Amino acid sequence: AQKNFSIASGYLVNHPDLESNDSFTTNEIGVKVKFVSKETFMETPRGLIPVNFAYPLIWFNYTQGISTLGGDFSYSSVELNFEHRISYRTIGSTCITFCGGFTMGETPTSLLYFGPGNFARFTFDVPNSFATMQLYEFVSDRFAYAFLRHNFGSLFWQSKSEVFKPQLVLCLLY
Repeated sequence: AQKNFSIASGYLVNHPDLESNDSFTTNEIGVKVKFVSKETFMETPRGLIPVNFAYPLIWFNYTQGISTLGGDFSYSSVELNFEHRISYRTIGSTCITFCGGFTMGETPTSLLYFGPGNFARFTFDVPNSFATMQLYEFVSDRFAYAFLRHNFGSLFWQSKSEVFKPQLVLCLLY
């Protein structure tokens, strides 16, 4: 896929091979693989939805930036994500997530990895993100995260409302 980027922030790209320092083009080819053992689906009017979370989910992504056919950069990007949910009859469910990745070669900043932050004055709980980190606060060419999340469900209180059903969730982030 070919992508054209125009720099609107005021920061310019300083690269000797670029025709312009306020825009660049990338050409990418890649592969994304998802593996889940014994995955089952439910058919809905909007399409298929996975419903079986009894086995680990593994994602592998590989992207190669190509500096031919109008592309300005040559780079490689590898990502791996592992997620496993464990349900308990009485105490809720636990979700364990590990993800990591790295980029090699000359990669523009906009295609590097930004930490998954969601900090604001009033922060909602967003799975697999860091609530004390601002959006786009950190950028790097490699990353590794570990998330442990346990949802107690309605273990501590029962709600009679059909709309408001609060749940207690414990999160650990590394």
